[in-house]
Amino acid sequence: MRRFSQVIFGWIVPGGAALVEKRYTRFAVVFVAVTLSVVAGIALGGASEMPGSGELQGLDGVSMLMARAGGVIRYVAGAPLLIANALGYSHSFLDGRLHEQGTTLLLVAGLFNLLALVDPLGERETS
Repeated sequence: MRRFSQVIFGWIVPGGAALVEKRYTRFAVVFVAVTLSVVAGIALGGASEMPGSGELQGLDGVSMLMARAGGVIRYVAGAPLLIANALGYSHSFLDGRLHEQGTTLLLVAGLFNLLALVDPLGERETS
């Protein structure tokens, strides 16, 4: 149960699992990397919404799967993106296609946080 709570806290606060483990340097690096990626992605006008079915019309199966996976992984970035959406930041998938660099940075933020979340799950308890 402790690891589950670490993962949830790590999702909400980027690098939060490292903070719980008192690994302050790792927490700082992950938090800054995720937050800066989200801020830069927003500044460049990246898409923050899931692609709708109308926006995926005409794409092959793999492209459609990648677009949907990209929409999901952005929300793994946690609190920075959720706060931005709560404050009214919202670009549709097609708007984000016009600003690929911003959308890519939002994806990178989610991947950074996902890598940080895998860490507490991969550790074995030693006794």
